[in-house]
Amino acid sequence: AFRLLAAEHLAGLGHRSVLIFASSLRLANIRERCAGVRRAFAAAGLPEPSILEAGFVIEEVSEKLEAWLARHRRPTGIIALTNFATLGAMSALAKLSIRVPDQVSLVGFDDYVWMRASSPPITAVRQPVDHIGAEAVKRLRSRIREDDAPPVSVHLACDLVVRSSTARAEQAGPRSTSRAQGAPPRRRSG
Repeated sequence: AFRLLAAEHLAGLGHRSVLIFASSLRLANIRERCAGVRRAFAAAGLPEPSILEAGFVIEEVSEKLEAWLARHRRPTGIIALTNFATLGAMSALAKLSIRVPDQVSLVGFDDYVWMRASSPPITAVRQPVDHIGAEAVKRLRSRIREDDAPPVSVHLACDLVVRSSTARAEQAGPRSTSRAQGAPPRRRSG
C-alpha cells in the first residue's frame, strides 16, 4: 500500500524526479518499500526514482542527503521511508535553505504527531498501528499455545494523510519548460 500511496500522490502532482530516502537496504521492509515505489513509477511510465540509504545516526542521515544533493540535480520530490529518514530529510533541507514544498515536495512515514506540528505539516503514510498491535498479539498467543506454524508475512493497508509538504511539480524543484501532466490521486484520510 505504501508504494501506491506515496508514489501515486507524487506522480499525480506531476513529479518525475523523485528520491527515495531509505534507512538501510539491509532491512527487508525497506527493500519492499523501495521495490514497491519503483514498480509504481515504472507502471506509470515514469523515470526510475533514485535511492539513497540514510543510515541510523541522525547527524549522518542529514549529511548524506546534503552530500547527495550537492552531487545531483535536486529532485522535485522526496519519499522518506522511515520516521528517521523524514527527520533527516527535513534537517538537511532546512540547512540547505531548500523550501518544502516550494522547491521540493516531501512525503514522510509513520505520521507522528510532530509531523502535524512541523512547518509545513508533513504529508505522511499512516500505518494502522492498532491493527499491527492486534496482529502481533494474535501471533504471540498462537506461539504461546505452541503453534508450530511457519512465520507469515502480513501486509496491512495504510492511509496517506495529505498535508502542505507536497505541491505540484511545477511549484517544486528547478523550473522546467515543459509542464507535467496528471491530476492528483484521490486524497485519503485527513
